[in-house]
Amino acid sequence: MTARVVISRTCQGYACRPSSPLRVARGLWLESSFKLNFDRTPCFWPRHPVVTCFGALFVALTRKALAPITHTRYRWRNMLVQEYVGKLARIASDFVDLQWGITIQSLVDIAPRARGRLLDVGCGDKPYEDIFRPFVTEYVGIEHEATFSATSAQNYRKKPDYYYDGKRLPFEDGSFDTVLNVQVLEHTPHPGVLVREMSRVLKPDGQLILTAPFEFRLHEEPHDFFRYTPHGLAALCSEAGLEVVFTEQQGDLTTVIGHKINGYLALRVARLQSVAQSVGKLGHESADAPKVRWWTLPIVAPTMASIALAARVFEKAFHDPQNALGFLIVARKVR
Repeated sequence: MTARVVISRTCQGYACRPSSPLRVARGLWLESSFKLNFDRTPCFWPRHPVVTCFGALFVALTRKALAPITHTRYRWRNMLVQEYVGKLARIASDFVDLQWGITIQSLVDIAPRARGRLLDVGCGDKPYEDIFRPFVTEYVGIEHEATFSATSAQNYRKKPDYYYDGKRLPFEDGSFDTVLNVQVLEHTPHPGVLVREMSRVLKPDGQLILTAPFEFRLHEEPHDFFRYTPHGLAALCSEAGLEVVFTEQQGDLTTVIGHKINGYLALRVARLQSVAQSVGKLGHESADAPKVRWWTLPIVAPTMASIALAARVFEKAFHDPQNALGFLIVARKVR
């Protein structure tokens, strides 16, 4: 028989509003923390609001390890927890993943340039559709079939609209007004061929919106071939009849260092691959993830959040134009 959990109804921590996600997350922790008696245990919840957010981040990341709440009286809270904690986990993950956060912000800023029919080459599970959908008439996604079938994104709800063999896009010349290519070019052994294909399916004066990494860990191996400078991207575009009209540096030295440290803590120390995939991250990685080291999270989670915050502050205060996580370009078809 499962022992009854005795839960303290008071906490010396930071006072949240009754309806806030933090209070719900805190309630989840207190009411299902491995069946401990908190009436006789001093409350560990931090008093400072910023640290309270780190606590909520920790709860969100460890929700899979928590015992399920099955009693009837807690069913309504289960529903709230699934909604709020899922959102908290994704927000926390996006904050500490500097490369992802900076890339998303770049795409949000550039999205109003998109128009007409848009083709997302290497779309995965279409994580950028909501960003561009308001500005285009049609959003079409295509994937390399062999590569996509080996990633965790194949199990997600959204799927590509088309698959291709990696050689020729299955569309007529001049079929699209906008082509989107996000963090894909490093995975093709013949990037010039792909850029020419994307140019071919663009209408005259159509736009290619492309991001590529400059400093990033090995990923999606063995299909990880190149890293790119803005000059290399401009050369590839020029050979394909495209003129670069806009270039944006993504991150700098501080965010590169912060991202590499956070990547090491998340993927090597805490082994959070499966947690990240459960909230829609790392779709390009294999679904075979190692077992999470939950016991490392009380140290790893606040450390990652602190590093991400410091990196963002230093980037604004002491920007370095010669180091970057990657680059975003917009290129116009000129012929």
